[in-house]
Amino acid sequence: MRACDILHMLEEAALPLRQEDIAARLKVSKRSVQEDLRHLRQAGPAHGYSLATRRGQGIVLEINDHGAFERYLGQLDAQNAAENISAGDLLQMLLAASSSDGFMSAQELADRAGTSRGTVFAALDSLEELAGKYGLMLERERSRGLRVSGSSRHMKACLAQFLASEDSSSAHAADAVLGDGERVARLVLDALNGAGLEVNYPEFSLLAGFAAATLLLAKNGRTGKELENQSERKDASKFEELASDLVESLSDAFGIALDGNSGPDMAWALSRAVRMNAALPGDVQALDSDLDAFFRDYDAAHGTSYAADRVLRTMLLAHLSFMVERLARKVSYSSPLTREFEITHPASMNMAIRLCSLMEEHLGGAATPDEVMLVACHLAAHDERVRQQILRSYARIAVVCSTGGGGSYLVRLQFESVFPTADVRTFSYQQQEEVLQFDPDLVFSMVPFQIETQIPVIYIHGMLNQHDLSGIRESVRTGDMNPSAVEATVWDLIVPGCFMRIDGSDIADYRQLLYRMGTELEEQGFAQDGFTELVLERESFSSTKYLHGVCIPHPIETNGKRDAIAVAIADAGLLGEEPGRVRIVFMICLTKKSMPLYQRIAKRLYQLMLRPELVEQACQSASSRELRIRLAGMEGVLNA
Repeated sequence: MRACDILHMLEEAALPLRQEDIAARLKVSKRSVQEDLRHLRQAGPAHGYSLATRRGQGIVLEINDHGAFERYLGQLDAQNAAENISAGDLLQMLLAASSSDGFMSAQELADRAGTSRGTVFAALDSLEELAGKYGLMLERERSRGLRVSGSSRHMKACLAQFLASEDSSSAHAADAVLGDGERVARLVLDALNGAGLEVNYPEFSLLAGFAAATLLLAKNGRTGKELENQSERKDASKFEELASDLVESLSDAFGIALDGNSGPDMAWALSRAVRMNAALPGDVQALDSDLDAFFRDYDAAHGTSYAADRVLRTMLLAHLSFMVERLARKVSYSSPLTREFEITHPASMNMAIRLCSLMEEHLGGAATPDEVMLVACHLAAHDERVRQQILRSYARIAVVCSTGGGGSYLVRLQFESVFPTADVRTFSYQQQEEVLQFDPDLVFSMVPFQIETQIPVIYIHGMLNQHDLSGIRESVRTGDMNPSAVEATVWDLIVPGCFMRIDGSDIADYRQLLYRMGTELEEQGFAQDGFTELVLERESFSSTKYLHGVCIPHPIETNGKRDAIAVAIADAGLLGEEPGRVRIVFMICLTKKSMPLYQRIAKRLYQLMLRPELVEQACQSASSRELRIRLAGMEGVLNA
């Protein structure tokens, strides 16, 4: 229901919203938004709110009675949820049906879901497709209603996926039947620990869900068919005794009789969850030499030290070996953190994409974005270790002050917060000889340093504020402690010649826009030849269109001649094709030596996209200079 969405948008907006912006976010016409606003204005007086139009700015929500408004919003939310019942919700209800034959009428489904029979019927095709993905079948009988049928194993495995989510309807149903759902997980964990078996947490969650599904289906009289699969039976045979003990424990603990399929089904679930410590196949054992070759080539090209990091090599080899084993059993991990990590750690993600692409022969196919992210975490951990080593390398810090006393003491305390393990000493401007005798690794000076020295000297103004300290701290973490890096802002990289506002008249889609922006960076000498192809190659892995229309395209391999950020701002409603719309595009072009800047840029852009009101402010910029000024003004928020 669009009216509900519009009220939520207006309630959350820090600034007035234009009709064009609302239409763009909802992907509907301006006329449709005008009609919705007309109905909302009519309903306002009876529900504690009004909509005001501010000339030249947009629409704002004014709440007069918060209680009445919240009740009305709750009604709209309930209607919205009912109109958008998912196939997954229906599948859970049918699997957890309490009737012994598993049939449920469309009206009963509609009543449980809080929706209409028409909505249920409209979702049946999607429901049938979803059930098929789990090896199940949707049966429709005029006199009896709807039922999901299949093997008991597939029914339990499907229900286990839903039970792993605490907010799912089946999880609530299981809690109502079993009482203490945590007791199921404890029994499974005790069985695994007693047998000395190792299971990663994602598989453990599914295994506990499988056990809960076994109890729930048995309690409701749902048995399912026995599944005959010789290869699966062979894989599961080594877990038969453990499965039998676990099934008996579950039955005794909850007082629910479990049928003859429960033992073999549980053995199958254990065989998929437990990591076997068998000898790795020859091609997996070759991973170490392949990793060594990959890291040496990468280090030679980028001046990094991945190949020398034995901790990285050991942990990554173990991860990839386990990943090979899991993918062979068709067990793939998913993570809700993938998109956030992809935004905030672009360099690690790009490197992991290349690594997993080279490892496809070992992995038995292409890795999913979630699996690539887990590999990238190991690379990011190496980068963090390097940053910590750099930080520890600054053992002595000298600060040359223009004043003494309390001011000097305050500055020393501030620098000790940046360099917690260093010996930080302050000197007056007359003690520059003493500074050299101290032999510091780094000098921060408020006054011109008169003595020639090879020690890096970074000039600071009198008193440091939190923004100054944050910039120094960030430069320390990236290992880029030259004076220009400390003083510069990443927004200085936005170049006038690569800034554009587009109205959609000559750009049809996002990839065409990326091609045009990349080509301009090449033609103006910021990027090397082939830069655009590398950007499009990265885009083919996963879209760089993120929250609230903020896009951060970049090459899969650093390929810049000079550091630059190209920017394109699209008028609201343009380039809104699925998935996601395009509002403002920051194309990153960096040289290899400037790779640490990736982190600084990504951190700020991630904070920007979390705040739609700031995105809209940035999109009002008519030039690169105006955009730099606007973003610099947001620095306190973006660099929080």
